[in-house]
Amino acid sequence: MTVAFGQMLDITYGTSLKWSLINEIWCRFRNSIGTVASLTAPTCICLAAIDQWIITSHSVHHRRWSTRRLAYLTIFLNVSFWFLLTGIPIFIFTGLIPNGNSIVCSYLSQSFATYNNIFFIPIIYCLLPISILTICGILTWKNIQRLRRSLVRQIGRMIFIQITSTIITTVPLCIAAIYLAITTNTMKTLLQQVVESLIVTIARLCFFLAYSYHFYIYLLSSKHMRRIVFEQCLKIKRKVASTLPTHPTRNMAVIPVNP
Repeated sequence: MTVAFGQMLDITYGTSLKWSLINEIWCRFRNSIGTVASLTAPTCICLAAIDQWIITSHSVHHRRWSTRRLAYLTIFLNVSFWFLLTGIPIFIFTGLIPNGNSIVCSYLSQSFATYNNIFFIPIIYCLLPISILTICGILTWKNIQRLRRSLVRQIGRMIFIQITSTIITTVPLCIAAIYLAITTNTMKTLLQQVVESLIVTIARLCFFLAYSYHFYIYLLSSKHMRRIVFEQCLKIKRKVASTLPTHPTRNMAVIPVNP
């Protein structure tokens, strides 16, 4: 959804001319909102991992923190926090700049771009989510030891696959960002630039996909999860069936009395 949201914000004229390369305000708005959207996704995954640890805690006081009202509040604070921390600065430091014979929508300050590649992407996008998922996964694993052994194995398998897939899909983006920051002042051929652009695009795609398939990880790795999904589908089917008329009326042809 994050990738699709960013693409929807990039309106095109005709076949190749993008509005973000014409209107500087739209260029800034698209990068700002796109960054905020890309940060809320991993944050929600981390919040879900923290919630797993809370609801499996032995402490009743801790389990009381897991409420729907608090979940709505944390989602609101999540979006607001990243909008203030990254959305506004990126809106200020982004614009249209010449790049050879073309115009690109990028950072106006090279220092800000270096900060983004050296610190922000490796720490905020990669290291912090992996650390939170790993710590919460270990704490959740310790909390569920009192449950049935089969259920413990299923939950442990889900946590392991989640952490491993996050590392595999996140680390390439870190490496690509650090490499671009180190080689900023290096003269590159056109072929090198094309190859680097392709690698960075693939790394970004893998990063965004990492936060869209967690549901399928849970579904494939847990028999209990598949049963819950199946039961919910049956409930929805029964609810839809109950709203349909049980005795549909038919249009009967009326035979006239008089010829």
